[in-house]
Amino acid sequence: MGAAVSTALYLIYFAGLVLAFSEVFETARLRLRLGRRLRTEAPGRRARHPFVVWMGDLASSSLQRDITGEAACAAHAGIFALSLALALQSFYAMQALLIAMMCVSRPPALMYIKLSGDRSRSSREGLSLISELARQYRLHGRNIYTAIEETVASGGDFPLCRKQLYRLLLRLRSASGRDGIKRCTDSFAYAMGTVWGSMLAACIRLAAEKGSDVSEGLADIARQLGAAYKRAEERQRLNSESARMTLFLVPLLYAGTMIMAVRYLGISPEKLMANQFLSPEGLLFFLISLFLFVVDMAVLRALSNIKLDY
Repeated sequence: MGAAVSTALYLIYFAGLVLAFSEVFETARLRLRLGRRLRTEAPGRRARHPFVVWMGDLASSSLQRDITGEAACAAHAGIFALSLALALQSFYAMQALLIAMMCVSRPPALMYIKLSGDRSRSSREGLSLISELARQYRLHGRNIYTAIEETVASGGDFPLCRKQLYRLLLRLRSASGRDGIKRCTDSFAYAMGTVWGSMLAACIRLAAEKGSDVSEGLADIARQLGAAYKRAEERQRLNSESARMTLFLVPLLYAGTMIMAVRYLGISPEKLMANQFLSPEGLLFFLISLFLFVVDMAVLRALSNIKLDY
């Protein structure tokens, strides 16, 4: 009898708690249900990690394919797992882990090297691209989609930029809402990797989102690119002169020094060659000079291939 009374009292107590906090329980239930619905119906709305976004942009821009960040991360995870499994057959755990990390770091490095080269070459196509896009934009009544389509179909001298612009057009056609358009233009700006590419992406985004007239923005980009082209031509002229001096003058100076040592110092050619290539000091000096010559040529070539930007 006492147990029954205690049980009844406890039930009445818990029923009172439920009644007192029924609104709180109902709110929690609705939030849980809403969270499940969002996870089920709109997985793309969840915030993506910056590394996943970067991997997707890097893979898509370098390989010129529409590759999601999740797919790129999954492929690299597979490479890491396979490399680790193979390395564990012959090395200790820590060594195998280092080898797997080295293997998985190769694809992003190669993709970034390729993307850097594409950015450097495509940066010199900016003036042709902007001029043609601005012309098509005026001809087709400030319709950015038609302007991009006609620019891609034109025969302008911008083959690398044409590919990126075509991919941007396909993405914009299937984008939904402002967030989708922003992701498309951000990917395009990342692929171009220049200030004028980011400004062009911003103009395209404004025209696609709100239908704003971006003629003045395109004209301003074209003016700044024209000034950048003049500076780049002057810099390229100076760099080409330095490259020619390095390429021809340094070997001539070395050969002239060898000839002067034979003619005016009285050193026989056999002894001179022996001192240069058979002695440790002479060989070390020659290798250091050759290494510095190659480094100098590489630096000059890198300066001549710098991106055209402002």
